[in-house]
Order: sequence, then C-alpha cells, then structure tokens
Amino acid sequence: MFLMHSDSKDINIDFIHVNFNLTELRKIREPKWYDQLKIIYKPRTFLSTIERAKPIHLEEKLKSFRNNKEAWMWANNLKGKVLYILDWNDPINCVEEGDGSTIKLIQVRCWIPTNPNREPLSNPNN
Repeated sequence: MFLMHSDSKDINIDFIHVNFNLTELRKIREPKWYDQLKIIYKPRTFLSTIERAKPIHLEEKLKSFRNNKEAWMWANNLKGKVLYILDWNDPINCVEEGDGSTIKLIQVRCWIPTNPNREPLSNPNN
C-alpha cells in the first residue's frame, strides 16, 4: 500500500495492490479487474518511456494540493484507471542496491476512504 497523507490538509488517499486467489474469490463473488493486480519488471531503459509519459510523483502531488477537496477531486478522477507505482524504496529499483538492469512497477488502484464531506464511499473504484 502506498499512502498520500497530510494531517495539516486532512488528506488521506491510498493506492493499494492486491492479488487475490481467483479460485477462492469465485466462491464468494465474481472477480473484478482489480482483484488480481500485476507486478511487472521492465528494463531500466524503460524509465525514459515513463518520463516521457509525464508521471505523477506522489510526494510532489501531495504538496500541490491546497485542501482535501482538491485532493479528493483529483483522486476521484483516477478511479477505474490502470495505475502503476514505481517504488524508489524497493531495492530492485535502487541502482546502489539492485543489479541496475531492471525496474519493478506495481499495479495499484486508488482508494479514497471518504469524500470531503466526510461521507464514506461505499465502493469508490468500480
């Protein structure tokens, strides 16, 4: 799980990765696209492709929000979209600790626990 959290701005947006056993899940309900998210490995040269796509840097984005309503509107626009996180804290993505030849991208979905009016969102990411 990756968090965008600010006490001072009252912002809490989560990016979650799940990979459920679909056989077991089918015993309970029909699987959704976000029940089995991917982890993919790409050559380090793929970073140039990522940069050309103008990636969002979560720390910088969090700083740019003036309030929780602005953050909520941004996150609400992400629901249903395929998102990948490049975790720079993961040793494989760090040239000093990893072998330097690959990067790991983690597919996530955006989870917004409440809207700015503090009303719970029952299922915000269909």
